[in-house]
Amino acid sequence: MLQKLDALYFSGKTWLACKANQFFRKEDGDVNIVSIVVIIAVVIVLAGIFREQIKSLIETLVQGITGKAKSELEI
Repeated sequence: MLQKLDALYFSGKTWLACKANQFFRKEDGDVNIVSIVVIIAVVIVLAGIFREQIKSLIETLVQGITGKAKSELEI
């Protein structure tokens, strides 16, 4: 019985060590993080460049929505 427990312990320990090695050697996540940061930076720069146009678009949309809501409430 003790031999079976030892075998189970060592096989589990080996499996865990193998999975830990795979986790630390895998670099796929690094590329994804860098690409997401670059995309966010581009969006921020574009928002800064077109700030006035975005602001006027949002104001127009809000005015249209509130105007339609007020007209619906009056009926």
